Amino acid sequence: MQELTEKILLFRVRTSRDEQAFGKLYDLYKKELFRFARSRLPTNEDADDLSAHTFFTAWTIITTSHGAEDEHHFRGLIYHIARWAITDFYRKKKDDISVDALTNAGVQLADNKETPGKIEAVADLSMLVRYLDRLKPEQKEVVILRYFQDMEYEEIAKRLEKNVNAVRVMLHRAIKELRTYL
Repeated sequence: MQELTEKILLFRVRTSRDEQAFGKLYDLYKKELFRFARSRLPTNEDADDLSAHTFFTAWTIITTSHGAEDEHHFRGLIYHIARWAITDFYRKKKDDISVDALTNAGVQLADNKETPGKIEAVADLSMLVRYLDRLKPEQKEVVILRYFQDMEYEEIAKRLEKNVNAVRVMLHRAIKELRTYL
């Protein structure tokens, strides 16, 4: 039902720049997007800024794109924008992500049987964080969601809008690459 409502609201925004329809889309996803941003950024203010930027960019894309009716679902669009904005945030920062930044972001290393032995053996979490930065952004995100936030494959797949097997493959490749660094 929510998907149908989303499509109707999105159609109204695209065709008539309906601000009320966009407001309803905003209300549907603001908390979810904030949680997504907050789990990846060091402060609430950064997450608020990123959320505002994401919705503004989504409005611009939706209202200025021609023939974009079949382009994206709104949820997929805002997550796509947010991922790029998070990547830009850390590129601009140019500092390594510190252990404190991960702790402030509410990331907890999960005690998980599937955590590869070599990762468990790393005593210095900051070294692991530096190695995570060498991964592709999507691989890094999967590792953080799986091992730092203890999410199940199904949850990760839903969040990334991928199937479960694709998530397992991405995680496998990320771990394989991390092993080369360790």
